[in-house]
Amino acid sequence: MYGAEDKVAAAKEAILELLTAAEAKQAGSKVLILPPNSIAIIIGSKGSTVRELQEKTGVRFDFDRVHNKCSLRGR
Repeated sequence: MYGAEDKVAAAKEAILELLTAAEAKQAGSKVLILPPNSIAIIIGSKGSTVRELQEKTGVRFDFDRVHNKCSLRGR
């Protein structure tokens, strides 16, 4: 992961909260517009962070690096 440890932890917690809310609503899919360079933080080293998030939440992430978008698909 990149960035200050506390900021990375806060970003990870915010993402987990969004995913939990999406699961609770059974929203199907949601698109987030992300700040520049944040996709790399979410993906993590060799995909470790995004894999962990997907395993914990059951939500699938699809990234559009050109437009800084993240599509979330869940149950």
